Amino acid sequence: MIRLTTYLLVIGGILALAGCTGMRYVTSADPLFIGHEIKFEKKSEANKGLSPAVHSVLKPSPNNNTLWMRPALARYNMLSDSAKVRKFWKNKIAPPVLLSQTNPVQISAAIHDRLFHAGYFNNTIVTDTLFSGHRKAKYKYTITIREPYRIAAVNFPKPQNELTKKISDLQGESLLKKDDIYLLETVKNERIRIDRELKEQGYIYFSPDFLLVKADSVSGHHQLNTEITVKPETPPESRKAFTIRNVYIHDDNGLDANLTDTIRQDSYFLISQTNTLKFDVLRQGIFLKPGDLYARSNALHTIRYLNELSIFRNANLKFIPVAETDQVDVMAYLSQRKRFAYTADFNTVFRSTNYFGPGVIFSYTDRNANRGAELLKINLRGSFEMQIIEGDFNPAYQLGVDINYLMPGFFPKALFKGTRKNLPQTNIAAGYNLFNRLDLYRLNSIYGNFGYRWSKTDRMQHSLNILEATFTKLPEDSKSQEFIDYLAENPGVQRSFDEQFILGAGYEYTYNPASGRRNDFYFRGGIDAAGNVLNGIYAATNATKDSLGRYTFLGVPFSQYIRTRVDLRYSFVFRKESSLVTRFSAGVGIPTGNSEVLPYIKQFYVGGTNSLRSFVARALGPGSEVPPEGYNDLTGDIRLEGNLEYRFQLSGSLKGALFVDAGNVWLFNEDPSRPDANFRFDSFLDEIAISSGWGLRWDFNFIVLRLDFAYTLRTPYLAKGDRWAGGINFWRPALNIAIGYPF
Repeated sequence: MIRLTTYLLVIGGILALAGCTGMRYVTSADPLFIGHEIKFEKKSEANKGLSPAVHSVLKPSPNNNTLWMRPALARYNMLSDSAKVRKFWKNKIAPPVLLSQTNPVQISAAIHDRLFHAGYFNNTIVTDTLFSGHRKAKYKYTITIREPYRIAAVNFPKPQNELTKKISDLQGESLLKKDDIYLLETVKNERIRIDRELKEQGYIYFSPDFLLVKADSVSGHHQLNTEITVKPETPPESRKAFTIRNVYIHDDNGLDANLTDTIRQDSYFLISQTNTLKFDVLRQGIFLKPGDLYARSNALHTIRYLNELSIFRNANLKFIPVAETDQVDVMAYLSQRKRFAYTADFNTVFRSTNYFGPGVIFSYTDRNANRGAELLKINLRGSFEMQIIEGDFNPAYQLGVDINYLMPGFFPKALFKGTRKNLPQTNIAAGYNLFNRLDLYRLNSIYGNFGYRWSKTDRMQHSLNILEATFTKLPEDSKSQEFIDYLAENPGVQRSFDEQFILGAGYEYTYNPASGRRNDFYFRGGIDAAGNVLNGIYAATNATKDSLGRYTFLGVPFSQYIRTRVDLRYSFVFRKESSLVTRFSAGVGIPTGNSEVLPYIKQFYVGGTNSLRSFVARALGPGSEVPPEGYNDLTGDIRLEGNLEYRFQLSGSLKGALFVDAGNVWLFNEDPSRPDANFRFDSFLDEIAISSGWGLRWDFNFIVLRLDFAYTLRTPYLAKGDRWAGGINFWRPALNIAIGYPF
């Protein structure tokens, strides 16, 4: 009976899969279109470069299929006409693409155009219809390409007037090179290049469309002579360079213009109703100077600078030509935000340490604190969090206050001149944080920072804190007996939690990929150091040390270290909804002089929702040390981690992922109480932990909800022969719930 039931289920499954072909209503009179086939008659290296351009014109696309199945088409056939138009089925069904809906003549002409634009003229394309059975067919395009045409000479216009002289001067940097294949894309880029250079020299009304690139063939040699000229119909205003006459700044374009006052400083005019912004602050953001030639880069810097000021919602520039002159007036239209903002943000906290729970942030914001577009923000934070590990509940709460004051420009200004195009900002921050792990300890910390931020382009940001001060304290009466016992057994961990004062500086550089690129590269790197100046002063003055041989500042030992960190990410986009995302992150902290270990808040860890996802955060390492029972706050001085994640579309906003994570942390110096914790070049690879799994993501654009199911493949603290998992229980993964992508 059981065997019969099994046979029936198998037969039923086969019949169900057979019904997924989507061929139910397709006839031999109008076969299902199953795709295009491209064949180059002769094999050559050129085919690889031409193939993407040729494939870009192939349409329509056939119905998606997996093996012999077309699920979207099968679902379409099963639904009624009224059901097909429902929003739920929008991205889940697809009507049949039939041979009658294709136009091979049009496709063949489009292929000719693409080859022509790539420098291959007089090509031959033969189109054939290939049938697969009686109800499926595709088109085959056989392409025979000829020898490409190359550039024999590039001629720029003779300098007959100021405009043609400027263009002629640009010949040395031309993108059109002798003996290169003639490419339409290169011709377009050359016109754009010339236009860009002219706009830096005052030609505000010029356009690439006013340039003509003629190409005449040289008989019998597959070569072209190219000539760049200015079209005769180019308007007079586009043929001359303009200078700036006056600059008019409307500091709140949304207000009634009839109620405004006008303040003049030289050739600058401030048109304002409220006069809440200092004139000098606005002037320093205008890079278009009266008397100077118009330059497009200065216009872009102006918009970028003004948009960066928190008081403004947006900034726009308009140029008004002055009649019968070669001058323009600059009109800067600024729209202000509300100066004050009071917000309460209630949220659910999902930390990489597997803590989760309700949180709240009360914020006060002043976007024009001192009439200079300064940003003052005060946050009051609080959260109650719970960590669940193998049925044990570890409660914690966190309270804090942060004060941030952000000023446009560098302070003091006298030390930094000529840097305004880099969007300089001065940042002053201070705060207090209390983190209470009710089962272990209570950690208090106070911090203060003074530093600078700047960015020459939108993709590159710099941050330099010339002063970072942090004081941490772990009250003795807050330590649980379990935690006290663990510290007693591990003096190195004890020192990392000691009452400490950190005084140092840090720098960080971030490179963000340009939007719209197929493959993205992201880099963030930083270095910070503390205690080195203090240690040098104390050593030079022969200051006394405490009983443990450490210098103290105001009675508290200060930390001394150098710490570096890098985070590199690269994504390979295979098609619109499919990508492979990689990440490599590393950090090295070297305790020096006054310290034997890094302070706890500066150490590295692995594990959790954004790291090795089958391990609880801070529950792994350092090295191959066996984690102590009941304590999962493990950190190190050195961190190595690599991640690989394949992301793909499932249905609508639901996406899937397959991932592999690997990494660990180690100590820099040897710790007698943890002999397997320090980093060794000859053994660190054998101490790498590896996890893998799959995940679901609900991507709603404004928020991403994530579920990751992870499995441990390799555990470094097990015996050497047992570190690789002998088997995986699919139904018992480590569940990670988070908001946002892991990287």
